[in-house]
Amino acid sequence: MHEVDPARLRDVAELDARPPARHTPRGATIEHHNRADGAHEREDHHQTTHGVNDIRPGTGALASLPMSRVSFCAIGILLLLGCRKQQQNPADAGAILTARTLGLAYVEENRLEEASNEFVKLIRLAPEEPSGYANLGLVYLRLGRYTDARREIDRAVKLAPDDPDIRLLQATAQRLSGDSNAARRTLEASLQQSPRHLKTLYALQAWGRLVEAAPANVAARLAYAEALLDSGKVVEARDQLELLRQRLPTLPMQAQRAFAVAVANPAPASLARAQAVLETTPIYQASMAELRGPTGTPPGYPILTFSARLALTSRRLRGRRSLP
Repeated sequence: MHEVDPARLRDVAELDARPPARHTPRGATIEHHNRADGAHEREDHHQTTHGVNDIRPGTGALASLPMSRVSFCAIGILLLLGCRKQQQNPADAGAILTARTLGLAYVEENRLEEASNEFVKLIRLAPEEPSGYANLGLVYLRLGRYTDARREIDRAVKLAPDDPDIRLLQATAQRLSGDSNAARRTLEASLQQSPRHLKTLYALQAWGRLVEAAPANVAARLAYAEALLDSGKVVEARDQLELLRQRLPTLPMQAQRAFAVAVANPAPASLARAQAVLETTPIYQASMAELRGPTGTPPGYPILTFSARLALTSRRLRGRRSLP
């Protein structure tokens, strides 16, 4: 038999007599120390954890709570945080879609007070959605409340600074408020981000760039020909009218004669007669709808698109409704 060293037995006995080490929720081992080390322990603990989450007996902010209650508190906090990050539930998405649809319908019918109520509701349901603020600004614009309109549209711009339709609406509000210089700066800045946005090009009367962006647009090319003629560039104006003639479908006889005279003899009077006849044709009216609203309509254009996140949510909702 091997002899046992008494000193080693004493060490083992002392080790077994110590309380077992505990582990914190983060996995850090906490050793039990003698009372003589209490002052050092408190000082070290203050420097590292400041006592906020210390769950050792008699110390820390959670010392008086049972562990089961602490666990329930932690789970509750995590659930609350998780709920904040969830997407719109189907009920919210349906309410958002309804408010948007009704608001746009009321704008179309010029029922502006009812439209404003729907867009206010949309903003409350989806405060991160730019179209709610933009369309509420449009309603205020048509009600003549220009200060309110600019405030709401500016909020939409902060959420979607590169949206050319919202920027165009912002420029319209600035122009109607009497700040034409700001309106032009807004349009020019927007054009840097969206160089082929037709309504912005039309608003800036950038006819050459507009024709390049929409070569088949009858109204754009006719406006370009008129601008060239006003600048004394008769040959260039005739070239644009000839290109337009090649793109036009079969016109009524009266329109054909008026347009033929304008091509043969480009002059302000003949061009004005040709334009007056063309304005009654469906192709001209459709081309103008690409560039601006019909003559006589209130200022501004409704924002018809959702942000990408809400557009995806609304598509999912429509798909769910279409299921048998």
